[in-house]
Amino acid sequence: MKELCCLEGFEEALIGHSMKPDGHLVLCYDIEKVIKLCMEFQEWDYAAASDYFWTSLRWEFGDDFIYISCEEDWLYVQPDESLH
Repeated sequence: MKELCCLEGFEEALIGHSMKPDGHLVLCYDIEKVIKLCMEFQEWDYAAASDYFWTSLRWEFGDDFIYISCEEDWLYVQPDESLH
């Protein structure tokens, strides 16, 4: 079984945890809060922080996390490896 991983510095965006079908326990993060924290940490505008999340951060950690959009009412589980 994999170890539970966390995104250091993004505790404020942490929503909870879940278990994937393979039994892997993962933490769930609010996408909008992750992006807002990137804006604060790096002093980026929304576009730069959002781009960083969608093109870098989510790929860097593979399937170690689940990202949830609380504002849009949808769930992003993991990158589509065929697109990366």
